[in-house]
Amino acid sequence: MSKYFDAKEVEQFVDFFEDEIKKYGLRADCLEYHLSRFVDNQEHKGEDAEVAKLLVKDKEIGFLNEIRMLNKKLNKLYLHSKEEFHRKVDSAPDAKIDVETLRIVEKDFKRFSKVHSEHGGRIEQIADTVQNQYGHLLTFTQPTFNYGREYFYELCGGNYSNAGLISNTIIRFLKYDEEEREFIKASGYEEEVDDLNNRIIKTSSALNLGFNAIIDAPKYSLFRIKMRIKYIFEDGYTEEEADALCQNIDYVKKTFDFTNEELEVLAKYYPDLIEKLCNMSTEEAAELVATMKVKISYLQDAHSLVEQYNLTEEQKEYIYNLENLIGHQYDDVDYSIERVAGLEVIAAALFEYGKSPEFVACVLGNCCAEHCIGGTEISKGSSKFYVIDTVDYFSGRGIDYNELYSNKLIYELEDDGAYLNEMEYYMDNENPTYVIGIGTCQWTPIDRLQGLIDQYKIEMGIDIDEEFDRDITFIEAARAEAKFLVSELESGTFSSSDENFVDNVGPMIDYSNYENNEEAIKNGARQFFVDYERGEDSSVPKRDNSAWNIYVVMNGGKIQ
Repeated sequence: MSKYFDAKEVEQFVDFFEDEIKKYGLRADCLEYHLSRFVDNQEHKGEDAEVAKLLVKDKEIGFLNEIRMLNKKLNKLYLHSKEEFHRKVDSAPDAKIDVETLRIVEKDFKRFSKVHSEHGGRIEQIADTVQNQYGHLLTFTQPTFNYGREYFYELCGGNYSNAGLISNTIIRFLKYDEEEREFIKASGYEEEVDDLNNRIIKTSSALNLGFNAIIDAPKYSLFRIKMRIKYIFEDGYTEEEADALCQNIDYVKKTFDFTNEELEVLAKYYPDLIEKLCNMSTEEAAELVATMKVKISYLQDAHSLVEQYNLTEEQKEYIYNLENLIGHQYDDVDYSIERVAGLEVIAAALFEYGKSPEFVACVLGNCCAEHCIGGTEISKGSSKFYVIDTVDYFSGRGIDYNELYSNKLIYELEDDGAYLNEMEYYMDNENPTYVIGIGTCQWTPIDRLQGLIDQYKIEMGIDIDEEFDRDITFIEAARAEAKFLVSELESGTFSSSDENFVDNVGPMIDYSNYENNEEAIKNGARQFFVDYERGEDSSVPKRDNSAWNIYVVMNGGKIQ
């Protein structure tokens, strides 16, 4: 089949397609408005209602928005094809090319060229003979057909292949066609369409089968449908496997009184734990269940805090993408629920402060080399002088620091108020330069740690000159550490953390494709370490890699 291009027809089609996209957009806006009204309906309450709303929000509205994005992407591809044709092949607005027709025309002109050249050659030869024989009598005008030969060469290449205007036009057009096909292929559009179509089909199938599969358990119907959809089209399980997993969820929910939200977290990040609980008695699982409920509450608390910050939807997406780290371990960093929950709050504070995703990733990568929100420094086996001094001080007070407080989370301690009071007493009376670190950045200099403890008190509603009179919560610790970190970045002492990042790392960043920024992010993590953390160089590779892993996940990518 001949390759063909008509600039006028393409222009008309592109205009028509743009109009159709606008019409579809208006209809989609109307549909989304009504779907959103259902999602925002506060009179529709209860677990099943919330799951139904989530299905509409995540699937129906989600699919609708994906279709709109694909329409826009396709329109850009059409525009690119049109513009590249005019740039590479023919700039005329009414250009029309049919390769097969051009080759026929080229063949005809080559034949004319041959006839012209042969007949002209004979005439030139006769003229030469006449001139040679009778030139002494008079001067003859010598005819030449070279101008014709040149014109034919420029048009069809004369006797040469792949030469001339027609051939060059065909070559340019075929090259454009090949390059444009590669451009479209590289865009991933076809794969995205196939992926969306498969997910829509699987979702529809899961919904239909889901309703039939839960007739005997109507209480969990909508939640079970939601989980069935997740297992089939997100996790790739077969229908039989999804049914078995859903039965496990029903059992765990009924036996251990998990909420749908808690079960969803378990199913997503700790699927093996659900199967494990199915093989345990209520008594055997009591401690494990209690622990997981507490840890899941940290994630819920983090969500509550994130929503309190003044953030864009894009910034929230960066933050919530961090949850794809939960349950994994990269570069000796265990991404537990409590760690990721803390990272989300720190990220929210930094975004509100005006920082870029790149800067946020570099900070969080350093945090991962330190600890979690409220984390106490590891003292067991440490050779650091300030750790030994702190442990010795506690020992002198009859307190086994290594046993009670090493590598713990202060909001999980039974007596964290007493612990923080003892740390303040040590700093006030012994006046050490450094003490055992606390928090997501492991603040150890005495003035910085005192500033953090003061911020804890402020968040708890305690006067900074008073002792702690109760235990601190995750929300209070997270909010305090996020505020303290931002306050230090705003101060003159650590303002270079911002300035040096902008000056030294900013020019390296490719904002059009995050995948090109590995070197920039790792350099940024090192820069932040030097300017803010000021710790031991041995931890730098861990910080670099953690920052890059976090940046990839924030952008929706997968760690290789």
